[in-house]
Amino acid sequence: MFPATFVLRTKGCGNSEATRREQLQQIYASGVPFFTKTAIREAVRAFDSILIDGHSEKSVFITGVDGATVAFRLRVGEIVSGSSTAFILKEPRLCYHPIEMMMGLIQPCSACSPSVHDHECGYLPMSVCHEADQIDATTREVIQYYPMPPKTEIQEDFIKYYGKWRASEAFCRLKSIFQGRVDSVKLPTGINKVVAFALGSHAFGQSERAASASQHALVLSVRGFLQAKGGTNVTCYAQDPDYQTVDRVMLSTLGVTVLDDPRALLEIDQESVVVAIHPAIPVRQIVADITRPAVLIWHRDTYKRRLLETNDPTSPRVERMLKEHYVEVECPFDSELFRDTTVYVRKLPF
Repeated sequence: MFPATFVLRTKGCGNSEATRREQLQQIYASGVPFFTKTAIREAVRAFDSILIDGHSEKSVFITGVDGATVAFRLRVGEIVSGSSTAFILKEPRLCYHPIEMMMGLIQPCSACSPSVHDHECGYLPMSVCHEADQIDATTREVIQYYPMPPKTEIQEDFIKYYGKWRASEAFCRLKSIFQGRVDSVKLPTGINKVVAFALGSHAFGQSERAASASQHALVLSVRGFLQAKGGTNVTCYAQDPDYQTVDRVMLSTLGVTVLDDPRALLEIDQESVVVAIHPAIPVRQIVADITRPAVLIWHRDTYKRRLLETNDPTSPRVERMLKEHYVEVECPFDSELFRDTTVYVRKLPF
């Protein structure tokens, strides 16, 4: 990814790095949300408006937790040249800055690094960046590093791994949870959607495909459990920047709507199940700020991981949310396919 171009800041900021971090800590401790649906929705509207009009020189505005607004100019179609290869910048998306990144405890990614620690953008929980395709510097053709497997091969593998998932202990345990047959928890009512993040592409190698197929099978199973129990339609959304055309086509046939970043975040609410298997964005911190979903299926929360996970670290707000509002239900997920994924069910009443 590549950052969008910083244009201006509505307020001056001459604070030292120590002062900035102290202020961030105070703002965070006061309970001010760093991520809001309003800010995400405004960014989506700006992206859509600019892309539809074709005026990539227009700016997208992001407001920081200090109240100052920063403008970013999009770079859609711009070519960043290298020696033998180059990159062509594609659609815009948001870069998310978890509190640990803003405080300098973990390193930002290359697309976020110009925005996180400088004086102009150091109070932003989000900035603007671009996906990019690597192209030949001479021919301008997109370079494909992974040969795309045949569609039939992907479909056959998905069916195989879906069958293995349904035969697993984790499937049976998850079914018991959603059917209300686990004594320690009672499932919230009215769940009408499943929102999934970072389940991976089926177009890559066998190990990646096995994990991706199994994780998508989990999402389809959750939808099936809910529909069987409630008799109502349950919508499925999935977001992953790695999705290829073959993924989008296959998921569409399975009744899963693929959304581009950051649109899936806007679908999360109290009547949703969130599935996030080690995403490349801080889904947990975003959820902690915007809502309390009915069920969370994501990696287990530990303090150690807060300092190790640069993409989706935990935080004091995440820890407090899980402690006050959720019950963890153990589920024997395969460690290679799901790593340390666990299930959190929202406490009742809420």
